[in-house]
Amino acid sequence: MKKIVVYKTSTGFTKRYAEWIAQALGCEAVSIKQESAKKLKDYELVIYGGGSIGGSINGLAKIKKLYTGQMIVFQTGATPQEATEMIEASAARNFTEEERKRIPYFYMHSGLNYEKMSPVEKMMMKMLKKMLAGKADKTEEDLEMERMIAGSFDECDKSYIDPLVEYVKNLEA
Repeated sequence: MKKIVVYKTSTGFTKRYAEWIAQALGCEAVSIKQESAKKLKDYELVIYGGGSIGGSINGLAKIKKLYTGQMIVFQTGATPQEATEMIEASAARNFTEEERKRIPYFYMHSGLNYEKMSPVEKMMMKMLKKMLAGKADKTEEDLEMERMIAGSFDECDKSYIDPLVEYVKNLEA
């Protein structure tokens, strides 16, 4: 199966996961900036990865326009891998019901890197911090979110690619 890993990254975490996935599957990893619909039509499978930006998967709308064939999507973000309800809510926000039936989705905990964020991303994080700080009756989830966004951190773990890699290998079997 001819496949490619395409990614969009702001801080480098998604690129790292894309390269790990490409290495494990014996294919190429490229930035979405390098791709076009014409080039992507040559692939039987596109594995797309984007980081979380305000709950949306960075670049997902663009890749959906560029490629209409068989696709797998992975999202990276600061949300811990164990926060399945938050991850599921993000998936529901990013895909229609029909898309969720045909596009396999995987999540990989990465981190935050304030130094590499764009000014807009930094502003969004500042607003989130302010909103959480001003909240009166904080839930355990709110407290965890405050701890999580307090500063830069890197929680990337190569083992998080395993379910996606296994899924692709089963497709090819």
